Amino acid sequence: MPKPYRLYSTRPIPSGAAIVRHEGKPHVRIRDERGRAIFCPLTKDGTKMLKPSKRWYFDIPGQGRVKGFTDLKATEQHANELERKAERRKYGYADPAEEHIRRPLAEHLSDYATHLEAKGGTAKHVRLTVGRISALFAGCGFTLPKDLDAGSVSAWLNAFRRDAAPIDLPAGDDFTPGAVAKLLGVGPSALARTLRRHQLAAGGNGKARRLPRSTVEVLVMNKAKGAGPTTANHYIRAVRGFTRWLVKAKRIGSDPFDTLHLLNEAVDVRRARRELTSDELRALLTGTRASDRTFRGLTGEDRFMLYLVATGTGFRANALANLTPADFDLTAQTVTLAARFNKSRKLKVETVVAICVLLREFSCGRLHHHH
Repeated sequence: MPKPYRLYSTRPIPSGAAIVRHEGKPHVRIRDERGRAIFCPLTKDGTKMLKPSKRWYFDIPGQGRVKGFTDLKATEQHANELERKAERRKYGYADPAEEHIRRPLAEHLSDYATHLEAKGGTAKHVRLTVGRISALFAGCGFTLPKDLDAGSVSAWLNAFRRDAAPIDLPAGDDFTPGAVAKLLGVGPSALARTLRRHQLAAGGNGKARRLPRSTVEVLVMNKAKGAGPTTANHYIRAVRGFTRWLVKAKRIGSDPFDTLHLLNEAVDVRRARRELTSDELRALLTGTRASDRTFRGLTGEDRFMLYLVATGTGFRANALANLTPADFDLTAQTVTLAARFNKSRKLKVETVVAICVLLREFSCGRLHHHH
């Protein structure tokens, strides 16, 4: 077993300190912060003393000096463990986690992104997942696997959900979208999505577009609101998926976030979602079909068929956007969603009898119109 030892530093002899004989040699007797007696050897010329370090140290072949603990027994146990590991490495029995534990989390996260892509994750899913994990690690100050701590993550999430002081709004009755985006720290597209989502007022188009002060005040207040439990859960799922992968890949010995649980989303619903009633759905489809407005290249009849397929299949917007005529079997009256476009990554076949009848009429009408 490596023998622990202390390091000594040369210090002046305190005034009034007693010179005594200890273990047959002259020492200076001083008191530590707890009032315990410490014996410091004198230098050869007897003018100064050698004060021992608080920590113990030991040497491991191939590693050199290793810092131990202030407790001798704990240092001896640590020295024994490192010596056994050095022996195992010598004969080719190295623990892969020991090598990975010294790599920065950024490198592990890059490998995790590759793993998600290999599993079939979409570019958007990978970008969101890695972005959330990176933001959490930066907020908690995590740089190495040994830094990972569930308590620090909980504290960060609590601060993330806490309301902040609203941003000071400059004087003026209206603002340009660029100025508002800069004030909120978001991009122009994110600002546009927020305006649409909350149906906030805005006037003008292009360079003449302006946001009234009342709209900007709502945006500033929303910005100051802490994140809801649903948003916090996105971060928890992302980071727990990462640490579970670290364990499975034998990069760490155990999951440090095993005790990190999801929040109850029912206690704070920020965006209430519900199904349309039969009357509401009927009014939507009827009004859309009768519309003479063309929106994003889609006529009222086009949008009617799109909404009908969406409500009849329950497919998400991205799945609908990737459907092709070949996915519809009008004879079998089914529509097939490829696994790569399904969130569950499984092939999905929906039977849609009424929709296929209308689609046959719609496609025939389209062909007749083109001829």
